[in-house]
Amino acid sequence: MVRLEVCLSLSVAGLLLCGVAQTQTPTLPDDVDRADALLKQMTTAEKIGQLNQPFYIKLPIPGVKTDPVSYEDRVRHGEVGSFLFLTDPKEINRLQKICDD
Repeated sequence: MVRLEVCLSLSVAGLLLCGVAQTQTPTLPDDVDRADALLKQMTTAEKIGQLNQPFYIKLPIPGVKTDPVSYEDRVRHGEVGSFLFLTDPKEINRLQKICDD
C-alpha cells in the first residue's frame, strides 16, 4: 500500500513538472545572440560570481559570524548573482545600481 502511494505521488509530481516545462516561452534567436555576446565579454571570475546567492540578512544572528566583506563590495566586484531573502524593492534597486556608480 505504501509502495503504491509513493508511485502515485512520483507520477503526479512528474506530470506537474511536464506541464510547467511546456508553459515556458520559447527563446528567440535574438535573445540567444545577446546572451552569447554578454558571456563572451564576461571573465571567468564574473561568470562564477553570477552563481553566488548569499543570504541577505542585516540582523545579527547569535552564533553566526558576519561576513567581513560588505554586500555592496561583493556586488561591486561581480561576486553576486542574486540575494536570497531580499524583498525590499528600494534595496534591490539600490544594489542593482551599485555597478553604475
